[in-house]
Amino acid sequence: MRIPSLQNRLRLGQSYLRKSDVSDGLPVYLVVESTSICNLKCIMCPYPSMGRKNEHMSMTVFERIVAEGAGFVEFMWLHLFGEPLINKNIYRMIDMAEDAGIRTGISTNATLLDEKAANAVLDSKLSIILLCLDGATKETFERIRLGAKFDKVAANIRRFAETKRSRQSNLKVDLQMIDMTANRQEEELFLQQWRGQGFDSVTVKPFHTWANQDESLIQITPPAPPHQSGQCYEPWTGLTVLADGTVVPCCNDYAGRLPLGDLKTQSLGEVWNAEPMRALRRRFLGEEPDLAGTICEGCPYGVATELQACTGTGPFDAVGQQFDHYMRGANPMPRLQPTEHRILDLHVTPPEGPVSAGEAFACEVKAYNLSSCNLSSIGENGVYLSYHWVAPAGTCLVVDGERTPLIPDLAPGIDRKYALRVVAPDLPGNYALVVTAVQEGVGWLEDWDPNNATTSMLAVTAAQPAPVQL
Repeated sequence: MRIPSLQNRLRLGQSYLRKSDVSDGLPVYLVVESTSICNLKCIMCPYPSMGRKNEHMSMTVFERIVAEGAGFVEFMWLHLFGEPLINKNIYRMIDMAEDAGIRTGISTNATLLDEKAANAVLDSKLSIILLCLDGATKETFERIRLGAKFDKVAANIRRFAETKRSRQSNLKVDLQMIDMTANRQEEELFLQQWRGQGFDSVTVKPFHTWANQDESLIQITPPAPPHQSGQCYEPWTGLTVLADGTVVPCCNDYAGRLPLGDLKTQSLGEVWNAEPMRALRRRFLGEEPDLAGTICEGCPYGVATELQACTGTGPFDAVGQQFDHYMRGANPMPRLQPTEHRILDLHVTPPEGPVSAGEAFACEVKAYNLSSCNLSSIGENGVYLSYHWVAPAGTCLVVDGERTPLIPDLAPGIDRKYALRVVAPDLPGNYALVVTAVQEGVGWLEDWDPNNATTSMLAVTAAQPAPVQL
């Protein structure tokens, strides 16, 4: 996690709260359609009726997206309405983005996930893969995934899990079934069959209604009612790029009905605050959103809370959002034992110069896992980075600092960098910032061993008064 990423998220959140049609930040999240070609015609997907050209994304366009997004884009999905493993350049795309500091994920129907492809995926630097298996029996699966063979797909998935285990890969793998009336009777059987097989999570995913646009799709499960209030966060957090380089508001625009720009001729930054994007944001900003005639009109999807916007979490934290959402069904963090003593080696890069009283700021924390346990923030006993503020006299002013989740997890013998969000004390002075970790419901790790914490001295200056509005 780069410190500028947290600062960018906070700027996005502030723009969202101000209801500004101009964003002070840059997108943290991209959906990039590596290919619009698919080998199946699934009953819950608008692919058969989307009416766009079937093509792979040009590597020239993709290279521009990565080069322009480095430094502020945090996460990138490399699929939309095509099967990503059809594109022979997918592994180059993954590694190019990851080398630029952009985490990546793909979703695959696993029809092409043979032994060669499985090893290629595991050789790549991919962060998350979603494996889709929408049935526990051959009859149900093949009635949903038209063109796929259950026995072949199940064998591909089983072999992939075995290969991942044998290679001790850190790739996050979510095996999922989409909840539909056509397979709901098999959900428990699906979970029983696949839990404990080596996946990070096995989940039943809610059906995506594609903003209630397609009558044939919303008959699969009852449509969700549209939001009656609040503003969608998507125009303030990210963009979707179709295979031909066209930018659209989000993944629900499967037909490219609302183009916002073209990355063959424009940069990400230009599209982000160009008039089409600003006009879309303005539709959400009145007392009643003006969404008539747009794909947003019947959309049931989320609005961001004020807390998420203020802290740069939730949809404004693209990496955290994706890992948290798809690892929700993963094994929860077990209770650590105080007898383990030394668990973390922490190195903190504090901000240069003083910070203002009451100000939220970011510190880079490099954490090395000395234990034999995978450290994660999943479950009621999740492990989080946190801090205390200590006055010169030794008085602890802030005992219970804000929590920063370990996203992604911290495996044994691995070091990662995280952006720790810290709020300065309310009064000016010179203070010790003690950075450590806490396991919720168990205890503070530095109580077990003082070496599980590190201390930095920081000057806190008086907060600057807000400018007077004349």
